[in-house]
Amino acid sequence: MTETRWGLAEIVRRHADERPSAPAITWGDRVIDWEELDDRSNRAAGALGATGLGVDDRVAFIGKNGREYFELLFGAAKLGSVLVAVNWRLSPSEMAFIVNDSGASVLVLDAEFAPAMAAVRDSLDPLKQIVVFGEFSGAFEGAQGYEAWLVADAPDPGHVP
Repeated sequence: MTETRWGLAEIVRRHADERPSAPAITWGDRVIDWEELDDRSNRAAGALGATGLGVDDRVAFIGKNGREYFELLFGAAKLGSVLVAVNWRLSPSEMAFIVNDSGASVLVLDAEFAPAMAAVRDSLDPLKQIVVFGEFSGAFEGAQGYEAWLVADAPDPGHVP
């Protein structure tokens, strides 16, 4: 008897194929079904890949659990990259240390934490991309808004690993 092992990428793909309109994520009054999660995680994989990330590369995430976390978790898995969830309760210097220590070359963060990270930006190792989600005003210099980042680099689904 052979054992079937599913990786993170396969979980979202299989559920999207087998039960596309079933709820995958529910928070508040918002529901994301498996098909949408698969599509948006494909977009996240494409955006990360377009930034130059590949197998075993790291993307740091600072934010609370929500849609973006799961899109990036599954998107990174589809690319073979690793999502490093940084505890948002830490001090800015502690968060910067973890981002640097992980070797992340992309940082995705909630706009709520952008001012704190902007204050320690000089202590961050060079990043290829900083992406901000939430009420993004563009105040974090050089950062891109999450939704624009996903749309700009939306892949052809046939090209996502």
